[in-house]
This record gives sequence, C-alpha cells and structure tokens, in this order.
Amino acid sequence: MIRGVAPLTVIAVLILGGTSVLLLGLTVAEILQDDDVSTPKIEWTPKLSTSAERLTSVTPLSAYQQTTARPIFFKTRQPFVPTPPPPPPPPPPPPVRASPPPPPVVDPGLALGGVMISREAKKAYLFRKADRIGSWLAEGEEIMGWKVQAIDSGGATLQKDGRNIDLPLYAQQ
Repeated sequence: MIRGVAPLTVIAVLILGGTSVLLLGLTVAEILQDDDVSTPKIEWTPKLSTSAERLTSVTPLSAYQQTTARPIFFKTRQPFVPTPPPPPPPPPPPPVRASPPPPPVVDPGLALGGVMISREAKKAYLFRKADRIGSWLAEGEEIMGWKVQAIDSGGATLQKDGRNIDLPLYAQQ
C-alpha cells in the first residue's frame, strides 16, 4: 500500500473506479447492439372538398360592395382621428397686488466710535454694540453685510439692500 493514504480512501477510490468501468461497458454494449425496430406506416388522407364543389359555392363579387368601396390596404384609407377638444379658456389674470412696503430698517447692532478724515482717506471706526469689537473701515468697505456709503465729520451712512441707516458720531439731544 501507499504510505500516507487511509485504507478507507483506497476502498472508496476502488469502488468508484469499478462503477465507472461498469457503466462504460454498459454504454458501449448499448451502442453496439442493433435495434432496428420497424413500425408499420399508416396512411392518412385528409377529407378535402373537390374543386367542383368549391366552384358552385362561390359568392358573387357584388356581395362585397362595401369591402371593394373601402379596401383595407389602400393608400387613401386613413384611421379615424377625432377632432381635438377645444382648448380650455385661459385662467383669469391674478389680481394686482400692491407691492408690500419695504420692511423697516432694523438696527444692525453697530455703533460709530470715531471718524478720521484726512486728505488721503476717510475712515470710520465701527463696532458691535454687544461686545465692543470693531474695526476701521473706509468708504465702500463692508461690515456684517452693511456697506459704508459715506463718511463725514458728524457720522457715517451704511447701506444694505437699498436701505440706508445713519450712524451719528455723537448722540443727538
């Protein structure tokens, strides 16, 4: 025996090999056997009408007047197309609404702490009222979405969305 192969494995391989040889032998024997089984031929003749019977029962062409007047496969024959329904009337125009007044100018929470005007530049010190953090801005610069429109000795003008707000340097009395 071969070393390292279990005895059950050898037995299983021998059984499978023997089965394969047996099946091969049966297949070859079946192929070589001559099975010539003759079957008797059955004749079948359909019952057809004779041509003389068909000629006597021919329908005259005048019976097909509707068919010949409107043949199915003809260029002028067109499918039925119903007329389209009239279009619905246009909806009435919406009522004209007056444009709502612009919302009131909301205090941006900014205050003006100082103004510096020299020949070269105009600057304003703008800071948030809440935390007193600010910066020096020139005309045209932005803070919190507001653009510095104008700076003069009395205050600054801010613009946002077409609205202007004036921040005075000193509180008005």
